[in-house]
Amino acid sequence: GKPLPAATAPPPDEYQKRKAAWAAKYTSVATLRSAFGTNKNRLWGDFGPDATRRLYHALLPRALLGLRDMGLSDADELAPLAYQARVAAKKYARERSMLPGRIGSMLYDGFRQWRRYGKFDHRGMTWEQVWRKYEDQVLREAVEEMAEGD
Repeated sequence: GKPLPAATAPPPDEYQKRKAAWAAKYTSVATLRSAFGTNKNRLWGDFGPDATRRLYHALLPRALLGLRDMGLSDADELAPLAYQARVAAKKYARERSMLPGRIGSMLYDGFRQWRRYGKFDHRGMTWEQVWRKYEDQVLREAVEEMAEGD
C-alpha cells in the first residue's frame, strides 16, 4: 500500500503542546487504564493470551498514527516517543493479562535478553536495543530490495 502522507507541521509552540499531549496520552500506563479500563481481578488478570496480544497490537498503531498526525517526521524525536509508547502498551497489556501469561511473558523476555545480551531483564529490550533491531531490519530490507533490482 501507499504510505500515508504526513500532516503539515504546526508552529513550534503548538507542536510542543501537541507533543506533550500525545506523550501524556500514550506513554502513561495510568492514562491507558483510564482510557481502556482496569483489571476486573487485580491479581489474576482478566485477559487470556490472545486478547492480551490483540490489545497490545491495537494500542501501538493508534499511538503511532497520533504521532504522524502531529506532523512528527524527525526520527530523533519520533523514535524515543514511539519507544515510550511501546513500553507503556506492553506494561498495560501485561497488567491486564492473566497471571500465568504475565509471568510467562516476563520469563520469556528475561531469557531472550539474557541469551542476546548476557543479562536477564524481564522488561525486554532497552531503547538502544530496539533502535539497533529496527536499524538492522531496515538495512536488511534495503539490501534485499537492491538485490531484487539487479
